[in-house]
Amino acid sequence: MTNLKHMLQGWYVLFYRSRQAGGKKFRPDREKLIYPFRLLIHPIEVFNDLKYENKASFPLTFLLVFLFFAVRLLERVKTAYLFNPDPDENFSLWVVLAGSVGIVLLWTVCNWAMCTLTGGEGTVKDIWTATAYSLMPSILLGALNILLSAVFSSDEAIIYSTVSVIKVGWTLLLVFLGTLTVHQYTVKKTVAAAIYTLLAMLALCFLLLLCFSIIQQIQGFVSSVYREILYR
Repeated sequence: MTNLKHMLQGWYVLFYRSRQAGGKKFRPDREKLIYPFRLLIHPIEVFNDLKYENKASFPLTFLLVFLFFAVRLLERVKTAYLFNPDPDENFSLWVVLAGSVGIVLLWTVCNWAMCTLTGGEGTVKDIWTATAYSLMPSILLGALNILLSAVFSSDEAIIYSTVSVIKVGWTLLLVFLGTLTVHQYTVKKTVAAAIYTLLAMLALCFLLLLCFSIIQQIQGFVSSVYREILYR
């Protein structure tokens, strides 16, 4: 009887410890889900935690970028007629994708390239994470604007425009603070890094468009030569 009692006590201790270990393992994940919202109030503290305290969730960054794309897409097709007179005119999914996911990718790559040359401490992962988390105002206020457009009249258009301006300004401020924290720059150096990054993005876009144009011309030339040979 005593042996059975000791065995049951041992199983209870093992079960209790496994639950504790499981709870400790799961708790940081729940905390990580709160960090994008905490970023809205304490940006510098959160950016430091993401970089130095391993509080970032890499899968969550992809979810945030996807939500950013989804909100941009819904803004394009679901915003009420008063605030989006031609929702279907010249609409292209690729344009929306380039204007959301493409910009985040371009910023990440170009910022890493420029800041590597200027002594920045951030890695590609750090920059991607900080940028993805900085999209929270665009996601939340973009979704709010879609709802507001459905109930607002022209008299409340100023409120809609104000929310749009706050959305863009807040997002850019968080991207700026994220760059400052990730690379451990001063404000002056962060401004310079942002300007260099934007110039690099423009240069890269120009090169991509140039390559695309050359590929199209080569494709057209090969196609015309093929047709010429075929009809002869």
